[in-house]
Amino acid sequence: MNDILDHDFENTPQGSTFAKMSFGMAMFTLCMFGYILARYSGKVRADDFAHLWIFTSITQFSILMGLIFSVVSMVRREKLRFIKGVGIGLNFFFFFLVLGAIGFAMWMDGMGE
Repeated sequence: MNDILDHDFENTPQGSTFAKMSFGMAMFTLCMFGYILARYSGKVRADDFAHLWIFTSITQFSILMGLIFSVVSMVRREKLRFIKGVGIGLNFFFFFLVLGAIGFAMWMDGMGE
């Protein structure tokens, strides 16, 4: 009896829910990066950046959630499709871009001493 139940359980198709969520978070992060760059790239005064922390924290949260969804999608072994590949690629790119920016800022801060 357990054989029959195990056989049916193994043949159930894996959905691509986490791959789609990963792709959605990657597109949301891309939109947030675009908005921040388009809106605040020409600003040079410090008071103009007073409310920018909201957008940067939302962007950081979406990068983290996209990375989590990408890892869960890989662990669940969802089928490799275009959406999954692009979502995983962009989320890891954004993550390493932020890590590189943090490392570069720390390196430049240490150069001034």
